[in-house]
Amino acid sequence: MKISTVLNDLIVQQVSNENRSSNAYLQIAAWFENQNLSGFGSYFKKQADEEIGHKNRLLDYLFKRTGSKVKLLDVPEISLTINSLIDVGNLYVQLEEQTTQDISRIIETALEEKDYMTFQEMQWFINEQVEEENTANEFLNKAKLINNDGSGIILWNNQLEDD
Repeated sequence: MKISTVLNDLIVQQVSNENRSSNAYLQIAAWFENQNLSGFGSYFKKQADEEIGHKNRLLDYLFKRTGSKVKLLDVPEISLTINSLIDVGNLYVQLEEQTTQDISRIIETALEEKDYMTFQEMQWFINEQVEEENTANEFLNKAKLINNDGSGIILWNNQLEDD
């Protein structure tokens, strides 16, 4: 069974969204590196790499379902305003919640179209989002506890360097 144009377009859009998230995490990493907080920088570079992994998994799925006929979209530009660790935490949660909504839209469409292959593939992504949203919320909660306390930020940064 071939994938529908609607589902194909949603998944292609998600490929673009994963690139957008990766770019956002790289911008966050750069902000931390500029603050001489390389532990946080490395953490968000790893997050960016994970998003690229998600993108590649989506592309592999499309290649299998479409015979490698995939037209990629431009990556939407993302402009971030970061002034604090809490700003980063809020952005992190926002990005992951948006990804969950986007994946859920693909799942809903797959079920409506009775495309159980796409539904099954998206189960991996929705399970991943449970972990990603939890991690983002934990980050935000820690950021709120520290509340821009310099020594707390340095301790957390050092812990991330050791991980």
